[in-house]
Amino acid sequence: MDRSFRMIASTLKALLLISWWIAAMPFAGKAQRVLSESEAITLYLQASPQLSASQLLVQQRKQLQGSQFNLNNPELLLESPTGEFYTLGVQQSFMNPAVYARQGQLARVQTAQSESYAALTELDVIRKAREAYLALQYARNRAKLLQAQDSVFALIAAFSQRQFQAGERDYLQKLYTELKAAELNRALAEARSDEAVAHRRLQLYTGIDDSLVLAPLARNPMIQEVQTSLQDSANRSLTPALQYVLSGQQVAEKAFLLEKSKVLPGITLGYMNQGDASTPVPLRWNVGVDIPIWFWQYNASIQAAKTEQKIAYEAIRTEEIEFMQAFEEIIGSIQKYAKSLDYFDSAGLDQVDELVETALRMYQAGQTDAVDFLRSLSDAFQIQMDYATLLLAYNQSVIELQHLTGTR
Repeated sequence: MDRSFRMIASTLKALLLISWWIAAMPFAGKAQRVLSESEAITLYLQASPQLSASQLLVQQRKQLQGSQFNLNNPELLLESPTGEFYTLGVQQSFMNPAVYARQGQLARVQTAQSESYAALTELDVIRKAREAYLALQYARNRAKLLQAQDSVFALIAAFSQRQFQAGERDYLQKLYTELKAAELNRALAEARSDEAVAHRRLQLYTGIDDSLVLAPLARNPMIQEVQTSLQDSANRSLTPALQYVLSGQQVAEKAFLLEKSKVLPGITLGYMNQGDASTPVPLRWNVGVDIPIWFWQYNASIQAAKTEQKIAYEAIRTEEIEFMQAFEEIIGSIQKYAKSLDYFDSAGLDQVDELVETALRMYQAGQTDAVDFLRSLSDAFQIQMDYATLLLAYNQSVIELQHLTGTR
């Protein structure tokens, strides 16, 4: 018994090291590509159709700025003013110059708004790239832990089977070890499937077909930089989301001024010779002014534009409230997860090895059976799994904070 247990103890330690090394290896037999998070972000920014569409919108808005002087088509007239002959004339109507000026102002702020939208879209793409990178890191870490646990439990199940056949263990212990080994095998298959899905997602984002080799899952170090940049309210007011709603307010203001300027009289300029051929050229011109007597239609447009201003103002207030709420929630989550990670880094992970060693000694001394021994091993592996889950939650919160604050 002592000899066989020394064998399983030494084999268990060696298997833990080997299984971790095997699980950390990338897909064998495939070309490999080392990929950092920053490189993944750059590649997705280049390939994202969502970002491309937002940039095309900016281009479209800039092109529309050239249409601010959209003159009406001239009227070509053929008349017989004296009843003796026909003469050609032309007439051109112009809106008040203030209308053209304010149309140009509106076009410029609409361009600025589209640029703010493109900045928001870029942040969305960056967040997706970071989340995809983190998802694969976590999926691989989880698969690695389960592979190590599966290998260990399969070994113990086989050992318990031999002990049961030799009459050294009862049927309950044999059955329990077999069930745990089967359960872990199933969990490992699911983890490998999740890893393959996460791997394919990151490949699609980056356009890389090779097997991706990532940095190991670790705590995101960006939190201090983000918190430092947001200590005062001035920096908070520069967040991309708030800039976008502020640009919406500017658009509403310029649209309101444009509607008001449409009430101003326009000008009509025409040329027609209404006399004989000897009529002096200056007397052939005519000038008119259009008077906006249908005031109710202008009033309705002005009131609608004024309402749009109020909507834009409320959107700014909403964004400010939602930002502060989201900011406080994310910071609270990060602080909560950070405290738990600090515990694991300072003591929790070190106790895993001690737990395994103690469980081995007690099992070897006959002070515990296989069921309790496996439970102790399960607890040790669960501590490592909890640590990885905390890293995932912490890093996800940091990504959300980076997105909220516009950190690229």
